[in-house]
Amino acid sequence: MSSHADETGRDAPSPAGGGVRSLTGAIGAFFASLRDLLARGLVALGVTPNALTGLGCLLSAAAGLAFALGPPWQRWPAALLLTAAGACDMLDGAVAKLGRRETAFGAFLDSSLDRASDSLLFGGLFWYWASRGAFALAGLSFSALLAAFLVSYTRARAENLIDSCKVGFWERGERTVLLLVGTTFAALPATVLVLGTLVHLTALQRLLHTRRVLEGRGRPQSGREPPTGRLPRLGWWFVHRLLFWAYPRASPPYDVVVAVTIAFVLLVPLPL
Repeated sequence: MSSHADETGRDAPSPAGGGVRSLTGAIGAFFASLRDLLARGLVALGVTPNALTGLGCLLSAAAGLAFALGPPWQRWPAALLLTAAGACDMLDGAVAKLGRRETAFGAFLDSSLDRASDSLLFGGLFWYWASRGAFALAGLSFSALLAAFLVSYTRARAENLIDSCKVGFWERGERTVLLLVGTTFAALPATVLVLGTLVHLTALQRLLHTRRVLEGRGRPQSGREPPTGRLPRLGWWFVHRLLFWAYPRASPPYDVVVAVTIAFVLLVPLPL
């Protein structure tokens, strides 16, 4: 069992069919190479993966406090803290693997502290908006936290029943990157609107996928894969093919979803 694996894993995005064929695939490959280079240095220094996991949670707590304090702490200080926390989140698994320190407890600790980090981050946003009477945004922050928990829980529970349940677009990596983008560019209202609504679709997708597999109408998936199986009649094939979020990372449809989501967050003028 590999250590420090949450609902996203820690491996670089790998395109279906081999080779980098998309912009996100090229970016992912670059950061994976940088991550492994840094991880080797940390292994040589004797840094443990559990220490990185704990540090990442502490940095997330500090970012949550920055969110709760509001501007100016809510922008660049929070963005820098989120970046550092994300780096720890990427590095702990790589250090565990390269340093041959993978343990079942490490995986359990990582997943548990990831949930704590989600609580601290969205809890900070909830506090900020609720204390200022912005109850719609506070509610979306709470919904984003609930969605993050559901995405993780549905996979964990499903994989007690089936081999794999990694379907769905909104894994931890996607959520973290979008929150960082929204923080950096002062677009947190639009960010929590997306995270508080669309992320629930991934939890629903995992519920439906598990049901299909248990009923013998689907097959376990090793990751996000193009839609397969018997397609409904009367033009539903086209709708099925337009479910871009069901495609794997490092694929052109995945790039479309990423670009549209980021553009929405940056261009939709919601008040802070």
